[in-house]
Order: sequence, then structure tokens, then C-alpha cells
Amino acid sequence: MKRIFVILFAMALLILGCTGQTNIQQNPPSTPNTTPPQSNNQTTSCDSYCRTAVAPSCNGSWNISGTYPDCNCHFSCLNVVITNDTQNNSTPPLPPDELPKTPVNFTKILDNALSQINNEFYSDHSGMFNEKTHTWYRISGPGDSFDTTPSEVKFNGKSIATIQASGFTIFDGADSTDIFGVAIFNATTTSLDNYGFTGSFDITYTPKLIDGTLSGCVVYNKQYTQDSAVTYYFECEKLN
Repeated sequence: MKRIFVILFAMALLILGCTGQTNIQQNPPSTPNTTPPQSNNQTTSCDSYCRTAVAPSCNGSWNISGTYPDCNCHFSCLNVVITNDTQNNSTPPLPPDELPKTPVNFTKILDNALSQINNEFYSDHSGMFNEKTHTWYRISGPGDSFDTTPSEVKFNGKSIATIQASGFTIFDGADSTDIFGVAIFNATTTSLDNYGFTGSFDITYTPKLIDGTLSGCVVYNKQYTQDSAVTYYFECEKLN
């Protein structure tokens, strides 16, 4: 009986020892902190936080809102390429077709062309010649002067609207009479190009500069002058 009591007492101690152990619990996994870190400096703003936390990879501008630590940081890139030509100027350069153009002085161009004709003629001819020069202008400009104000010039009976000035010189010598002249247009091409340097045409001025028509005229040179103006040099066989 005593032995049974001892055994029961030992089993009671064993049971009490097992139930008296401390129960150890595991902590749940932590979740990442998605808000900006709290700062000991109470003056932290979203502006300073965003500019420090985000590094833009392009040129652009910030759009920052919210109150720290609930900040909304947004950066927009600009699709603008800054070059050395524009970054030092307050306004962008004008396109080529919008650049201001210098007014064309057709009187000066005509005077220079007739002077060139005179120089070339006397470099190729010797002897005495009586000269008579006639000039025609479509419109006036600063410093322009006029011999007359005719309404049009016709080439083989057809007018060319872009003509601005024309003139010719008659070199009357003892053995020959030569006629050289120019026609100046506010264009780069005209119907005179259809004649090339071999086709002939007649020229009439209205009202008449002279009593007659220049006939058998052929273009022998073409020069581009000042912006879009073009000058045709021609030689005529006779005055009818």
C-alpha cells in the first residue's frame, strides 16, 4: 500500500512539472513600412522629402502635394532639347522663311547690269559708237527714279507679271548697230527660260520707249541677284 502511494505521488509531481512549463509564442512577420520615415526634425516638408528621396533622370518639373509624412511626389519630364543656340537666348530663332528680307532695289540692279553691258561691249569692240540707253521700271522704291512709267513689257506679245525693270542700250557705229539689254524679274524662273540661249523673241514696251520693236532677241546670260531677283541679259538683232 505504501509503495502504491509513493508511485501515485511521483506521477502527480511529473504531471505538475509538465503543465508548469512556460508557453513560448512566435511573433508574426513584420510588414514593410510604406510611409516616409518620421524625422526628429518637426520642420520636414513634402517638398524637401520628395526632392531628396526621388532622383529624376530627365529635365522637367515637380508636382508635390500632401503633408509630411503623407506625401505625393510626382515629376514630369519635358520633351525639350536644350542646345547652345537656344539656351543663351530669351527667344527662339526665327525659321529661315520668316527672317526679315532686305528690300530689293531694282533701280540699282538695273544700273549695275547696264554698266556691265557697257564694259563688256567696249572690251570686245573698238571704234566710235553713239550710245542711247532706255530704261523701264514697274514700281518705285526708296531712291528710285524714272525715265517713264509704262504699263508693261511684252515678250513675243505676252506679258510676264513678275517683271520689275528692263533697259537696253543701242550702240550705233559707223559699220554696225548693236543692241544689248536686260530684263529683271522678282522670281527665280520665268517663261523666258523656255527660249534657252538659242530661241529668239521680240520685245515691245507700252507705252513706247522707242518708235519700234526689238526683234531677234536672244538670252545670252542669266544671273541671280539679291534674294529672289533674276536678271536676263539679251542681245537683239535690230530695231523694227
